[in-house]
Amino acid sequence: EEYALEKGLSYRVDLTNYDTHYFRNKVRHLLFPLLEEYSPSFKEGLLRLSELMWIERDFIEVLLEKEYRSKLLLKSEDKICFDSRGLRSNKFIFLELLRRAIEELCGSTYGFSKEDLDRVWENAFGVFDLPKGIRVKDDGKSFCVFLRGRSKDYKEEWLFELKIPGITNIPGGMIKSDYVSHFRLPENENEAFFDAEKLRYPLFVRNRREGDRFTPLGMKGVKKLKKLLMEASIPREERGKIPIVVDGEGDIIWIAGVRRADKAKVDENTRKILHLVYIRGESG
Repeated sequence: EEYALEKGLSYRVDLTNYDTHYFRNKVRHLLFPLLEEYSPSFKEGLLRLSELMWIERDFIEVLLEKEYRSKLLLKSEDKICFDSRGLRSNKFIFLELLRRAIEELCGSTYGFSKEDLDRVWENAFGVFDLPKGIRVKDDGKSFCVFLRGRSKDYKEEWLFELKIPGITNIPGGMIKSDYVSHFRLPENENEAFFDAEKLRYPLFVRNRREGDRFTPLGMKGVKKLKKLLMEASIPREERGKIPIVVDGEGDIIWIAGVRRADKAKVDENTRKILHLVYIRGESG
C-alpha cells in the first residue's frame, strides 16, 4: 500500500488477507505480533536465518552434484545406478542421491514417505520395492534405482546379505547359517561346510546371473554355471530360482542344492567352520 501511494498507483484490498480463519493469516496477524513482543527484532532475525539457509542450501547442492557425478555409473530413462562402495558412509548424502534418482525416474518424490527411504538405508544390501513401481537394489558393488517392469535386466533378480549366524529368507525357502566346532560329511547337497577364515565377508545369496562361472569342489578349472545346471538335468524354468552363495569378492562358493565350490575347503588346519543349510519352501 505504501509503495502504491508513493507512486500514485491505485490498488485493491483483498479482504481475505485479514481473515484469520486462514492459517497464513493467523501466522501473520496473530503469531508474528506475539513473537515481536518477546523479541522486537524477530522479523529481521528470521530474514537473516532465511538468507543463511539459502546460502547453505546452495553450498550443499554443489557438494551433492559433485557426489552424484562421481558415484554415477549408469543412467537411462528407467534405471540409475551408483557406485555402492562408500555410498553408505553418510546417511544425508545417501538419501539425497536416492531422492534425486526417484525424482528423475518418477518426476517427483511425492508419495514416498520418510519410512520408505529409511528402510533402504537401514537394511543395507538387498532388493527393496518402493511405491510407484520403484525398485532399489544394492549388491555391495552397485546401487541401482529402477522402474519395475521396464528394466528387463532386473526383472527376476534378487540378492540378500547372508545373516551369520541366523536365517536368511529367500524366494522359495531359506538359508540357515551357524558356526560349528566339528566337521562331518554333508548329508546331501542342501548343506555345506566352509573354512570360515578363508572366506571374504560379507556373504550374499542370490539367483544366477548371465556369465556365472565357478570352480567345483575337487576341480582346478573354471566351469560355466549354465553348463553345470544342464548336466545336472535341472529344468530351464527352475535354474533362475536356485540360490547361489557368493563371498565378498563375488566368487561363487555354493550352488545350494546342487554343488559347492572348491574355495574355502575345510582341512586339518581349519579352526572355525561355517555350516550352511538350504531349506526349501519354508520361512523363518
